[in-house]
Amino acid sequence: MENQNFEKERLVFLEQYHNLFRNKMYPDALALAEERLKRFPGDADAYAAIGATLIAMDLMDEARELVLTVEKKISAMTLVLTRLGNLYAEIGYEKDSQFCFQKFMALSPSFHGGQESIQKKKIQQGIQDTERKTAFHCNDPSSEYVIYTLSEWLKNIHRIKTHAAVNK
Repeated sequence: MENQNFEKERLVFLEQYHNLFRNKMYPDALALAEERLKRFPGDADAYAAIGATLIAMDLMDEARELVLTVEKKISAMTLVLTRLGNLYAEIGYEKDSQFCFQKFMALSPSFHGGQESIQKKKIQQGIQDTERKTAFHCNDPSSEYVIYTLSEWLKNIHRIKTHAAVNK
């Protein structure tokens, strides 16, 4: 029931946002998207709407800040994978452990070791340990979707950076 309500609210939000955006009512569209984000802090639709509106308003610095904010949130969430990978390894589930570390590395290719309590050496060691113990290869079809989604994000980030560089 809760999921149905969320989806209904999501569709209403998207319709309202697109109507405002189409009519170039950018401040109202931005306010609507920001309000949605306050109600649902991890909402991808709200982030995308805010980004599109900032770009339409030619607020490139704010759009870049949004990209960095989203990147930080994604990075923080991928750390869950390393924690689960370590837990799986501790109880002997090597394939599951390696799967978690592979997902982490795929989602966080530019990970810097100084973040929070997880150190890069520990992650690398966990990957090496599990690779030595098993020859598990990820055949999860959803991983292709994740890779595609992230590559599209990277393309958009590159496009924003290129646009910003040209307009300086």
